[in-house]
Order: sequence, then structure tokens, then C-alpha cells
Amino acid sequence: MKNLFCSLLTLCSFTLLAQENTYTFNQKLVYDFNVSDELSAMYPIDDVLENKLSIYIGNESLLGHSDNDFLFEGFNSSAFLITKDHYYDVKLNSLENQISIKTPTIYDYSELKDYKPYNELYFSNTNKLINLNRTEKVNGYTCNNYELIESNTESVKTIYCIDEKNAINNASFLLPKQSIKGLIVKIGDSNNSSSLILNRIEQSNLKVHFDEKKSIKEYEDKIVKLKELYKSLYDTDTISQADELPYQYESDNRYEDPLYNYFTIPTSENDKVNTFFNSMAPLALTVITLDVDYDGDYDFDRAKAIKTSEESTRKTIQSYKKNGLITKDEAKELNKYFKQYFDQAKSFKFEKYTETLQNNEVTSDTIDAAVYALDETLDYQTNYKNTSLKDVQLAIDEEDSKLYLNIAPSHCKDLKNRIPDFSNIDLKAIVYNYTGQICDLYIYQTGVVDLTSTVDAIRKSVWELNKNYDSYKKEDKEKLIKFFDSLD
Repeated sequence: MKNLFCSLLTLCSFTLLAQENTYTFNQKLVYDFNVSDELSAMYPIDDVLENKLSIYIGNESLLGHSDNDFLFEGFNSSAFLITKDHYYDVKLNSLENQISIKTPTIYDYSELKDYKPYNELYFSNTNKLINLNRTEKVNGYTCNNYELIESNTESVKTIYCIDEKNAINNASFLLPKQSIKGLIVKIGDSNNSSSLILNRIEQSNLKVHFDEKKSIKEYEDKIVKLKELYKSLYDTDTISQADELPYQYESDNRYEDPLYNYFTIPTSENDKVNTFFNSMAPLALTVITLDVDYDGDYDFDRAKAIKTSEESTRKTIQSYKKNGLITKDEAKELNKYFKQYFDQAKSFKFEKYTETLQNNEVTSDTIDAAVYALDETLDYQTNYKNTSLKDVQLAIDEEDSKLYLNIAPSHCKDLKNRIPDFSNIDLKAIVYNYTGQICDLYIYQTGVVDLTSTVDAIRKSVWELNKNYDSYKKEDKEKLIKFFDSLD
């Protein structure tokens, strides 16, 4: 499964079933990030400059997202949906072509502060938009410069260059309650040290599903739980009676697992060996210690996960050697270090226990850790069964991933053409998704694969196979068994 923000760019090829909650966008605007020469000379920001902002425009809504959750000048969030009524900070799930309201990662419990699922002030703001009477030509567009001064602080000023004659209108969404329409060509700070500049406009048939009522209800339920947690942790009566009311919490020894200390194992004089080891070991660590639902229990049997990771690692090293990426001696050295790594992992015993602290021992770090853990837990939803397999998007199909296919099984290179011609069309999609997602796991360490979405897609495929297996025709079952037996 492709990484979230990479795969979002291909969402326009997906389809949705729930039309009543579907937002359609027919235009896509891509903005590049630019900085002044002075700023570029002062800081190493080449990676930052690669970030882009994509704006999708529909008839009554606008969807925006930035690469790598990067926060640009003039925007309060890295992913947002603006409808005719509300402004939402959102999370994007490309696998299900779905968006949901983002829950605050930091919660400041206060009776005076009311957390809303949307920005109440967005359409009622009193920001001042001042015409600077200055025209500029940017990438072929002629635009007029305006200065936006935020009402809550006169020091925050943003410059918008707007092509008011252009038929494309994203200014009405991004500058609400301002009597101006047109295409925003450039957004920057008043010092002109950094800016977003429109690079290109594309046609789009992007459709996303947003169940507004359901998402608002889920958001409000999470806030209620966070309020209850903060109140219980910071309640003055509880904290002041340290001798009478001890504080207990569940813990375990997972961070004593030698798997986490992989970086201390390779001590080769060959830096290449050390680098390869340190890039491969985290994948084994992730698989063995995976806890997607944050219930405190690992998702896979530890012994099986170690065995599988060990076998996968040996095959990867063998593939590296076979394709000339490493020498025979380097492969031998890597295998030696990984044997040491997995031997240590096998000797470790995962244990849970309950710790008791007096309230005068409950530090702010303990409280923050408990709240953070709950916040992470709240973000998980059991919705993998709703995943659509009709338009599977795999990382192995991306052009940038072709270079890494040598570390995956050979069938991953031409997977679409290897899937049997089943009489059951749905079975073909299920098998392609299952096999393809496994291939994606083999190239996980390249950074182009989102692990959680991939695991969800695999779970959906296995669930579908088990549920429908008895209904498949005999010849389809035979083809299925023969296909799986043929995989290397």
C-alpha cells in the first residue's frame, strides 16, 4: 500500500458507493514552495522545497493537503476540507477514499475552552484585506496583490496575489467574508521570504467520502473521553491525598526488547554493511512488535513473526548479493549480524505488570504519557472490513518503486499478468490485492509503503477469502491453490 500522501495523488481513479456523502472535485491546483535566496543560503532546506500544496476545487467545496504534513504560510492545517458551512481539519485515508475529522493531538483541559469538530470562526472572521494596488506577473498569470491582516494580531500579515479575471475561483473559499473572487496565484509572507506559487492546473475527477454526521459524533466522543481522562489525572482532590489514593497503571517491558537496540549490533569496519543492517533491521522490529489496535498485545505470535522476519531477511540478503548490490563477504557478514540480532530476540520474554505510584510520585511526564497513549488508542477504528478492493493501488506498481523490486519475490515484478483468470471476478481482485500487499511489505524499508494500511488491506483479503471460499467453483479453487503453490 502506497504511503498516504503519495497515494492521495491517485485518488481520482477511485469510485465510491455512498453518493449522499460524496464530494466531487473537478480541478486540481498544485502550488510549489519557494524561499528567498537569503533564506536559502542561511539554511539547508532543499528537502523542504520539495513539499507541495495541492488544492482540489469542487462546486461547493475545497479540499487541500500538503506533502508530509508540512504547514505552509497562510494555512492553519496541513489537510483541510472547506464546505459551504464549515472548515474542517481532516485526516485522509486514501485506501478507503475517505476523510474524517482530525482529533487534537494535544488537549488542554479547560472549562473555558470548547473543542469543536470544525473551525467556528472561519466564516465569521473579521480579518482585513487591503488592496496594495500592485500588479505582478507570476508564471504567466497577471495578479493583484492584497495584504491580509489577522484581526487577533496586527503583526501577522499575509500577501495574496489574485488573478481576479480568472474563471477559477479558490479565493472565495480561502478568503471567506471578503468581497473578492478569482484564482490565488501566490501566497507569501509580508517580507517575501517564503511563498507558495501556483505551478500547474489539472483536470480532476477526484471523489472523496465524508460522512459528516458520523465523523462529528466520533470527534465529540473522543473529546469527551479526553476530558474525562484529564479531569481524573489533574483533579486536585485526588492528587492532594497521596497517601490515601495511590495511582496504578498497566505497563510492560517491551522497550527492554533487544530488537530496539539493533543499531548497537553491527560493528563492521565496512560502513556499507553497517548501513544495510541498520536499514533492514527496523522492518523486522516493526513486524515483530506490531500493535495496530494499541491493546497492549502484539498482533502476531512473536515466535512466528521472528521466524518469518528471519527468513525474509535471509532472502533479501541473498537477493542483494545475487544482483550485485553487495559482495559475498558482505552478505556473510550481514547474515552473521542478523543471526546475533534474532538470537537475542528469541531469548527475550515479553511481560506485563501493574505499577503503583503514590499521587505525589505522579509526574507531569507520567500524565502526559498516559494521555498520549489514550489519544493514540482513540485514533484506531476497526474498519478494515469496509475497504474496497475494486481499485487496488500498490506501491510495487509505482514507477519509483521499480528499482526496489529486486528485494521482493520475482512474481511481484509482473503480478497483474500472473493472476489466474478466475470465473469469479471478485476473487481475482481479492487475490491480486492479497498477493500485491505482501509484495509491498517486502519493499517496506524503502519508505514508500504505509504499513498500517497495508496490513488492513491484507486482513480484508483474508477475511473475504475465508468468508466466500465455499461458494467458489471447483475450478477456481484449483486455480487458487495452483497459483499460491507457484509463488516463490
